[in-house]
Amino acid sequence: MNPMPAMLAAIATLLFPISQQALPPYGLRGTVLDAQGKPVEGADVALLRLGRPRSTAKVDGEGRFTLHADSLGPEAKLEVLSTHHGPLWIRDLPSIPGMADLGPIVLESPATLRGRVLDPGGKGVAGASLFVTPSVDERHEPLAVSGPDGSFEIEFLPRAEVAVGISAAGFADLLSRKVSLLAGGTSRAEFRLEPEEAFEGTVVDGASTPVPGAIVTALRREAIEPLLHATAVTGAEGRFVLRGMGKGGPFELSISKMGHAPVKGDRASLPADRRWTLAPAPVVAVRAEGAGSPIASVRFEVYTRSGEGWRRQDGEAEPDEPAGPDLWRVTLPSAGRARFTVTTEDGRTAQTGDVEVPASGAAEARAVFEAEGTLSGRVKSPDGAPAAGVPVLLHLGGLPSRSVESGPDGSFFFSHVPPGAHTLEARAPERVSDPVPATLTSGGRTEGIEIALKKAARITGRLTFDGSAPGRETPMGAFQFERVRGAPPGVREGKWTLVALALASASGDFSLAPVPPGRIAVVPKRPSDPESGAVRSFLGEFPEPEEAKGIVRVKPEEEARLDLDLPALRPSAVEGAVRVNGKERAGVRVTLAPAAGGRAMDAITDEAGKFRIRLDRGGEFDLRLTLPGFDASRRTSVPGGSTAAVPFDLEAGSIRGAVGDRNGNPVSLRVRLERPLPPPAERHPAFGKEDVEPWEEALAGLSGADGTFAFREAEAGTYRVLVHDVETRFAFAASDPFEVRPGQEVAVPPILVPREAPLRVTVKGPEGKPPFASVRLLAAPGAPPLPRRFFQWTGDGSIVVHGLPPGPLLVQLHTYGPWEAPEQRITLPEDGNETALVFEVKKKE
Repeated sequence: MNPMPAMLAAIATLLFPISQQALPPYGLRGTVLDAQGKPVEGADVALLRLGRPRSTAKVDGEGRFTLHADSLGPEAKLEVLSTHHGPLWIRDLPSIPGMADLGPIVLESPATLRGRVLDPGGKGVAGASLFVTPSVDERHEPLAVSGPDGSFEIEFLPRAEVAVGISAAGFADLLSRKVSLLAGGTSRAEFRLEPEEAFEGTVVDGASTPVPGAIVTALRREAIEPLLHATAVTGAEGRFVLRGMGKGGPFELSISKMGHAPVKGDRASLPADRRWTLAPAPVVAVRAEGAGSPIASVRFEVYTRSGEGWRRQDGEAEPDEPAGPDLWRVTLPSAGRARFTVTTEDGRTAQTGDVEVPASGAAEARAVFEAEGTLSGRVKSPDGAPAAGVPVLLHLGGLPSRSVESGPDGSFFFSHVPPGAHTLEARAPERVSDPVPATLTSGGRTEGIEIALKKAARITGRLTFDGSAPGRETPMGAFQFERVRGAPPGVREGKWTLVALALASASGDFSLAPVPPGRIAVVPKRPSDPESGAVRSFLGEFPEPEEAKGIVRVKPEEEARLDLDLPALRPSAVEGAVRVNGKERAGVRVTLAPAAGGRAMDAITDEAGKFRIRLDRGGEFDLRLTLPGFDASRRTSVPGGSTAAVPFDLEAGSIRGAVGDRNGNPVSLRVRLERPLPPPAERHPAFGKEDVEPWEEALAGLSGADGTFAFREAEAGTYRVLVHDVETRFAFAASDPFEVRPGQEVAVPPILVPREAPLRVTVKGPEGKPPFASVRLLAAPGAPPLPRRFFQWTGDGSIVVHGLPPGPLLVQLHTYGPWEAPEQRITLPEDGNETALVFEVKKKE
């Protein structure tokens, strides 16, 4: 027998006493049953978290399991698998530390999907990859590949409505097709593929030189995860080909490469020659010092001065920009004043100072992570005696909470704690503490922290549905309503946070503890949803605390009573179809939200343009389409237990035109299709009606190298085209308003854009300090109207206004305080040079 392991264990116990060893702060337990209520012995239960290893447990002979975890995020879910049952996933896991009982979890018999993949002529397609969600496979690999005759079989699927995606060489990807497996057993389906549209293009730099190695991605929002992106890399000649694209299908395009500003667009704004130009962009070397862990991500903020003041651009570094564990080379969208937030793999964050980034040349930024320290103290019982064996939780802001157990003398100790303001609390089944603040300096030691326990608050009561007992154990949750951090006073904005879980007995009796004092909503969960097989919450019934049922006020160290009678669920649905000019439209996202507020639900129209959204109950709902060029919404009333039909029959036309300079030469500029904006219900007191833009954007794109642009699909109505230049070389220009009718193409007369005439406005006060003021620019009497509103603030007494056309202008200064200044008329030249205008204000008499 080798004594070495025992010796090492003894040494470890001496060096790290039990009272200082980490205890996972989160726990999950439950009972896994089959459809007949019998325990499912040997089932596998796993906790799934993004970027974290799986935590697993086996179900015992009585169907029970217990899992421990160091953290639970909003994306965490519980997976339950058994060789003789369909898979099941549970979301809405508790967000507070402690042991939570999920109650009975019911597994149904597995479902099988069989069928064939066909080409447009009905011939089988061999070698097609099939993806299904939800499915057991978390790696997004194909679950089946079609045989020589196009046939396939996929087993071990949940009894649910699943989304199927298919990819085959030479065909457009079938992005999502809903198939119902609710009946269990074997279901059959046939999928017909269409020929692909090989999408080709070229990427060049500002000198028209090909850019090799650029990453081109087409995001298809209607797709399931494995087919969500189509990606290509440009070759030596700058060319790329995206495969699997559907003819006319919507997508969002992004092109990026280190050292170049990314380019984005969509199908509605493609240049006619399929040629994209990447402008050079600065690259900053961001280094982490003292992190102790590799960099996981880098976010940036870039501030640049423009004609309207400071402009801020936020973003995150591309995944191909790491240069080492502690060094990333980050491409910024533009030069300017930048700062960076660095996050390490263990969740620590640090921010760099401000860095002036030039348009060319190198820049470097450093994020310094401060040294970690220690926190220690004691836990005391209500009578002042040491409290042993009590979990002590350390909350570290955005980082996962940590936990230790108090020792025999009530002491606790945390090491490797980042500096900052933290919170400690102790939590036991019948005893809790108030949060105790603990501030730690860099590399410091904070000692002598005292945590006093007190009797925990509790909620007891009885649950019924339409006056009847549940008839089986029902999971219960206690939710606390919290205001969103940063919301102004009086704003009814917040979120529900789960603070306790328990089981209601078959007779409906329940007891929830510990719960914090305050306003608490008690919410039941159904053991299983007959349509999806997943555990679902009634939480959507409580959009606001003032309107919620099951609300109770809990006082410290007391027991609150709540008898909760809820209406039994009467499953309902909303269904319909989306048609454009009478033709069914697939791949359109339909969003449904309760009219009174609450969680929204989405659906994607299938190949026949149809959608269906299932609901727990009836009510008033708002539906909206996500379809570029359309602003379509409906409100519908859904009686409980019934299905409401909501059709979307949309009418559209198309628009084309061209952009040129004053000499008629084609120009590639930003083009916006705008529709009239409804007048605001309330106007800001600082703005007049002449300051509010009367138009809003409907679609956007770029004119091609030949100056042409096209919007192939726009809802019938009134529009105009606005042209502007992001590089401030040309002035804003707009077409006359025009009407778009269904099925007709509108040819917009050529839009000629003059060279811009920048105007610098300076405000001077009698004492040398400029007053706070705003500048309003209007067309002078008799001059053509300006294509947009120019109303801008002079923060430091001077501002440059870009995008103005040459010609006469009327400039007004609005001051705030006892000042006055007469308006001025000025004529801007056509040579493109900056014009200076000075307002010298004086006090009002």
